[in-house]
Amino acid sequence: MPAPIQIPTAATMSGTKSPLQELAARISANTDVITAYCKENGYSQRSFELGSPAALLPAGVPTEIREKQQELLDAAAELQILATDASEFLNRLAVQVCQKSVSLVLPTL
Repeated sequence: MPAPIQIPTAATMSGTKSPLQELAARISANTDVITAYCKENGYSQRSFELGSPAALLPAGVPTEIREKQQELLDAAAELQILATDASEFLNRLAVQVCQKSVSLVLPTL
């Protein structure tokens, strides 16, 4: 009989974060910086809605903000790798690329 699954608690984690939690925190922190910069400078937020900006950040943003964007992309890629079973990673990646390509080409019905 398999051992019961133990759900981590504050006491059992002893103040350390898992790699997934660390990546999620990095994603959140970088997203907050980028979002705040866009709001403060009147830039529209990128979304999947028709008519949203084609780029997350406009040309000419400070280097520090571009670095936050790259850190966001790196952490998101790492999170996807950790959160996906090794046997499914390439299949999921291929499906996501195809779905995004189709959604960008076909209008919402």
